[in-house]
Amino acid sequence: MTASERGGPPRYHDLDALRAFAMLLGIVLHALLWFIPVAWPIQEPWAYSRPVETNAYAYLLSAIHGFRMPVFFLIGGFFTAMLWQRRGWRGWPPTDSAASDCHSSSAVLPSSP
Repeated sequence: MTASERGGPPRYHDLDALRAFAMLLGIVLHALLWFIPVAWPIQEPWAYSRPVETNAYAYLLSAIHGFRMPVFFLIGGFFTAMLWQRRGWRGWPPTDSAASDCHSSSAVLPSSP
């Protein structure tokens, strides 16, 4: 049974796929860090044989990072706007989920002795 059959909000499968693709690009991005000459303790020795300006991996990493992070922010903003439209400002922050316990100040701040 889909969400529209239940009467709930529609599911945006294309945005789910875009988010999954961006997450997979994150794996590629972190794998590319191995081949870029920066001050990392463990790296491939040949990465230092060429300057960063001529390293194709650095350009690929920049392209992925420049695309991936704005996509996450746009998707997050879209779903936040949908939540505000459905629940209104009084429903924010969400109080009906177990994750809302993490947002309380007692979970972040240490208790006084």
